[in-house]
Amino acid sequence: MKGLAKIMSRGDRPVVRFAVVTAQPHLTEWEKQCIQQLEHVGAEATMHIWTNDLLNRPIHAYRFDFILLLTNECEGNWGGTPLGVWSFVWGANPSSIDTLGWWEVYRKEPIVHVSLWQDHQLVQEGQFRTIQHSIAQNRRRILQTVAAWPALYLQKRLAEHGLEHRKSLEVFENRAFETPTFFKKRLMDVKVGARKVKVFFDRMFRDEYWNVGIIERPIAHIIQEEDFDITWFARKKNSYYADPFGWIDGEHVNILVEEMKIAEPNGFISTCAYSMKEKRFIQSPERKLVRPHHLSYPYLFQYDGVHYCIPESAENKEVNLYRYEPQNRQWQQERTLLREIQALDATVIQCDDRWWLFCTVARQGTEEHNDSLHLFYADDLHGEWKAHPLNPVKVDVCSSRGAGTPFHSDGKWYRPAQDCSNTYGGRIVLNEIIELTPSLYEEVVVRAIEPDKESAYPDGYHTLSKVGEYTLIDGKRQFYHWATLFINGRNGGSSDCVINDHLIKKGTEMMRLKHALAERMSSMGKENNLDLVRFIIAAFVMYFHAFHIAGGEHSHELLRVILFFFISGFFVYASFERWGSVKGFVRARCVRLFPGMVVLMFVTLFFIGPIVTDKSIMSYMTDTKTWEYLLGVTIVFLQQELPGVFTNNPYPNVVNGSLWTLQLELVYYASIVILSLLQLTKPRVLIMLLVFTYILHYLSLPIGETYISLYRVFLLGMLCFVYKENIPIRHTFAFGSVLVLLVFWNHPWFHELFIFFGSYLTLYAIYVRKLIVPWSRLLGNCSYGVFLFGYPVQQSVQHFLPEISAGQNFIISLPFACLFALLSWLFVERKVFQYYKRNHLRTDKTANSRIEQPMLK
Repeated sequence: MKGLAKIMSRGDRPVVRFAVVTAQPHLTEWEKQCIQQLEHVGAEATMHIWTNDLLNRPIHAYRFDFILLLTNECEGNWGGTPLGVWSFVWGANPSSIDTLGWWEVYRKEPIVHVSLWQDHQLVQEGQFRTIQHSIAQNRRRILQTVAAWPALYLQKRLAEHGLEHRKSLEVFENRAFETPTFFKKRLMDVKVGARKVKVFFDRMFRDEYWNVGIIERPIAHIIQEEDFDITWFARKKNSYYADPFGWIDGEHVNILVEEMKIAEPNGFISTCAYSMKEKRFIQSPERKLVRPHHLSYPYLFQYDGVHYCIPESAENKEVNLYRYEPQNRQWQQERTLLREIQALDATVIQCDDRWWLFCTVARQGTEEHNDSLHLFYADDLHGEWKAHPLNPVKVDVCSSRGAGTPFHSDGKWYRPAQDCSNTYGGRIVLNEIIELTPSLYEEVVVRAIEPDKESAYPDGYHTLSKVGEYTLIDGKRQFYHWATLFINGRNGGSSDCVINDHLIKKGTEMMRLKHALAERMSSMGKENNLDLVRFIIAAFVMYFHAFHIAGGEHSHELLRVILFFFISGFFVYASFERWGSVKGFVRARCVRLFPGMVVLMFVTLFFIGPIVTDKSIMSYMTDTKTWEYLLGVTIVFLQQELPGVFTNNPYPNVVNGSLWTLQLELVYYASIVILSLLQLTKPRVLIMLLVFTYILHYLSLPIGETYISLYRVFLLGMLCFVYKENIPIRHTFAFGSVLVLLVFWNHPWFHELFIFFGSYLTLYAIYVRKLIVPWSRLLGNCSYGVFLFGYPVQQSVQHFLPEISAGQNFIISLPFACLFALLSWLFVERKVFQYYKRNHLRTDKTANSRIEQPMLK
């Protein structure tokens, strides 16, 4: 207190000076955040010291108000500072930030406890849910939150001129810890791997059902009672109900609930009724409040005889106040209380002539939204709302997120909150509010309400609301079912994130996924796996060719062609859309295709041909087929044979057996141009054209059967690009596609199913998450060359090693095909691209700045 008084005596806005001590000379990102937030509230970092430098700097000689110790690897006398030494205690290993969250995951503890201390007194603490399958996510999420604690504590000290500390450091000093051994690290790898498998399984097959009920007891009695009877609403097959709030209307309890239907991506607010006389629910839910975005948690309260409702609309980044109109029994939006904030479960009370709004806030860069309690206040419900200076006023996944109506009993305020430490909405706890002012906030947990394990909803409660002498509640039941895999928007998260019981409950998940997918796919840039997938498919083509070249066959050789034309349809049509002109599109296609073809012609005609032909060089060079090959390859890809080559191979004389697909591709390119000129590229026209090609395919016409059959796949790729924003990239759908293909592996329908499910898996592989693969860009650039040179190289290998199997042919040929492709790219194709960019691309105002790379090839 004396030290703080000394600081305050400097003036109205004293500058608090502090030193920072770290383990390394360079600050980490979270250490920078700590310092920046302290400076934001008026503190000044006057010295940065790292542990090896301590011997050379007598810290006590400097005038610091406090020392921020961001490492526990040093000890010593820091000298007298007015506000002491501030340091963190990190979870199960209090003295080491390096193992933050490690032991909690190893021991499968649900909570990671972190605290901030001044000297030997606790000043700030938080409890974070342990992500059991990712140590890195635990660490990143926790450090992002605790970086603000020193600044928040300094604000508290300056606001109240001193704090009463609650605990002594001795509480944690006796807890045993150790450095993880090599054996325990490997055991941890096994544990984390097994938990990732379980998380993946839960994403696919686990679902949950919420329902609402009523307790014929006042909410204040819940504090003392251990057991209470719940009358549950009749379960509906295709909907679930949660977040009940209500008011008394005669002999009925009118109840607002969140309703979520299987077939709809967003939740909405519905109303039902409970008869106090008949002691049963008497009305089926009726929609009352529907918006384009997700709605839930319709918090109800009464003021001046008017019923108000604040439904959660975090997806819309607003907190809106609705007023009930009894004349038409509708809810009308009255005003917006908060803007540009993803507030979850906003809860309002009036206390001491002020209005207070409690909520948790969805934070950028983290999937956990249940641990940080934020507080806002206003002098009038319809006035200006201000953020509490200590936000977040509490960090505790066990008791932060709102869970219903705060109530006043025996002169005390109690706030229901969710305990999400084990699962979202696992149980309800009651917090007693100790202090509630514009500068301070404190509450303590006094009671926990556990779900009844013998009831129909044994897995969680997350809303408890007051309605007269009754109490409303909701309950959760988790279950596993195979159909969950195929239900949109029910389970699962984004491809690259952890399920955290839904950001804005279930409905928002599908909408977030849709927007993320649109942004990811519309970029069409480097943040995907296109280059890698193109190379893999080129190798895939070589693998199936190996069976033919070695004299065998593969029952599913058609798969390579399906993937080829699907990717071509998707990305070539994307290229056409971006160019915006037929001229630019045709020029870009020619620049991409023909340089590689010219190199292929010279290599096969003047290098491979003379080596493997059984004719003399003079006879070979003067043969008419040689010059037909020269013209055919460089112009229309028609000629595939050279005289006297590979005569003992299963496919004699054929040097370029894969070029027939390029002929089809040119025809399909032309179809895009023709459809565009005829203005027939609208989605419904493309759908009709796809249906028409399917009809022609199943009519088995003798003319053009191959062109029609593969044009279906090309059109499907075009349509997938058109509807790219509506295609969810999800682990569950990919796994379901794999299951379908495995079940029908030897079925006659397999290839027809593969057109759809294999195409989806291809998009999934491209867009699920950017993989860090060395030289992936170079692999993509060389994929066209691998496709071109694969067949002649494989024929050559078979010529010199006739006894090898198909698999051996593929393994030996792939490196040589890659070598030819690399040389072609570096010395010919890339130089043509560079020339094109300098002389043509910059003059085409409608063109993209990046030349479209080849699809599949």
